[in-house]
Amino acid sequence: MKKLFPIALVVIVGVIGWMSFQNTQQNNTTASTSNNTQSSDTANQATTGGTTANPSQPGGGSVQLSQTDVEDEEFFRDEEIRPATELYSSSSEAMQALNKAATDYDDLVLEQFAELGKDCSWCQELYKEVQAKLFSNETNEDEKSYFAEVLAISGSVDNVQFLVDAIGKAANPDMADIFTEALEITYGGEEVVSYLGEQLGTSDETLQESVVAALTNHGSKQAIDLLYNQTKQSGDPDGYYSLGIGLGEVIPDNDSIPHLVEIAKNQDEYSHLAVKALLNAGNEGLKVVMDIIAANDNPAASAKLLTDAIDHVPYEEGTEDYLKGLISTTKNPVVKEFAEEILRDFSDLDELEN
Repeated sequence: MKKLFPIALVVIVGVIGWMSFQNTQQNNTTASTSNNTQSSDTANQATTGGTTANPSQPGGGSVQLSQTDVEDEEFFRDEEIRPATELYSSSSEAMQALNKAATDYDDLVLEQFAELGKDCSWCQELYKEVQAKLFSNETNEDEKSYFAEVLAISGSVDNVQFLVDAIGKAANPDMADIFTEALEITYGGEEVVSYLGEQLGTSDETLQESVVAALTNHGSKQAIDLLYNQTKQSGDPDGYYSLGIGLGEVIPDNDSIPHLVEIAKNQDEYSHLAVKALLNAGNEGLKVVMDIIAANDNPAASAKLLTDAIDHVPYEEGTEDYLKGLISTTKNPVVKEFAEEILRDFSDLDELEN
């Protein structure tokens, strides 16, 4: 079945803005999701009549792009997704659009239904119809997966709860998988995050992993706290990282960065996950991490914090200049070594793309 996102946490109108960033970053860390993918977005750039690196081609080879290919790519990249409340005037119109979109798993239509908000006058009626579709014998599995994702991205606690309850009511494992996979892409506000947090205590390991994946989509302090505490409670320093989800895969909000800094400074067995999350924030996160390492006079502890961290370093404009300047000025050997390692990694990436 098709999915709106790959793993790891992983994007949705609230998330769509950083989906491509997450997807590129997680490529180096997981085979999944988006979730949810940490290499440069420049690998996807193309010029008319030119070539572009094809990640699916062995050796990172190049393929020719036609003028039509380039125009189509630019169209979908630049197209503004309008919310369903602006496009449809009733639940019947919206349901008609969803029924049509579900037949070919139209992600663009799906994004129209992300976090519609409480001011949607016809949404309650619409969601009742969508929920009914999930248990209708006339709905095939791909369509059920699509409708389940409509509920997951709605931003409604009631719809997320419906998915959780549906897992227990599923007639067979395949149906349960549809609901748990949809739950993984759940996105919403504090109420949704709080509800997801309440489900972390489940004895159902599959459900728990789906909830962790859903929380990974959120970069708020609340979500980070829940993931950090769940990781400590599990006693597993990996913190779901090997599954491509969890604290180490979060892309933090600006307001949550200071909290991640405190977790990193704890220098416990889970702090490396906070460092990864900080690096997911881009150049500013990289600078914060370098400041943390520079202030640490324990090289062994710094090395532990940087475990697999290079996979999360962004390949952004200004990153190389910052790192070269850092190498020439830092007196901390761990900072210098890490900066040099990143530059070597960038060089290897450039060679692969060219």
